[in-house]
Amino acid sequence: MPGNPWQKDRELTKQWLEWIEKNDCTKPIFSFVFLDAPHGRYYPKEAAVFQPDGGGVVDYTTTSEKDREILFNQYKNAIRFDDGLIGKMLAKLKEKGLYENSVIVFMSDHGEEFYEHGRFSHNNAFDKEQTNACLIVKMPGEEPHVVKKLVSAIDFVPSLVKRLGVQNDLSEFSNARDLFSKTYHRDYCTCGSWYKNAIITPEYTYVFSNLPNEILKTKIYETPTYRRVKHNEGDNLSRYILDVLNNNRRFIK
Repeated sequence: MPGNPWQKDRELTKQWLEWIEKNDCTKPIFSFVFLDAPHGRYYPKEAAVFQPDGGGVVDYTTTSEKDREILFNQYKNAIRFDDGLIGKMLAKLKEKGLYENSVIVFMSDHGEEFYEHGRFSHNNAFDKEQTNACLIVKMPGEEPHVVKKLVSAIDFVPSLVKRLGVQNDLSEFSNARDLFSKTYHRDYCTCGSWYKNAIITPEYTYVFSNLPNEILKTKIYETPTYRRVKHNEGDNLSRYILDVLNNNRRFIK
């Protein structure tokens, strides 16, 4: 699909609206829509509501904390632009009488940092700004509630298919916990970037490098503040590592 991300998002929304209009909605349907404008803070000029935004341009070679307001406004403008596209899709579902009986999911794969800890963008740290991803689920007949616990993205799809009728226990086909259970709990979750991996607990974040010269240099951070610490009390790192290794090989034949 030609164009920059916001143009692709607009065209994808147009195609989705045409698709749902022609679809036989008497049968179950599934759609996946990937909107990309916020990832690089892309949006048309007329969507530049939040100012100053630097004209929607950023020089990655010179940007610094002094540009935080501009960068954050660009991010908000891109999100607002896509929010309008999502609104059109939701309106179409309501128009066709599909909204109330639909499972609707808004999900992102990562967050975004704007120099809260001296970094910009994503994929360069495991602080909460970068690892706290969006997950909003609208379930038919469910009252709104918020899960205020440490969660992992691997929990969502298995938890959803259970709600859609799968009878098997989650442990038979995944390492997930039931996100919709009132007893949901995780001691830790795992997270990865291009060059590093992390085990994240509510209290501490353990970062492991994939680079040969740093592979044995585990770094520890306080999860709430991402402040570097030398050690922590009651360290359960060895147990976490063993548990991760055992879980990762469960489905390897």
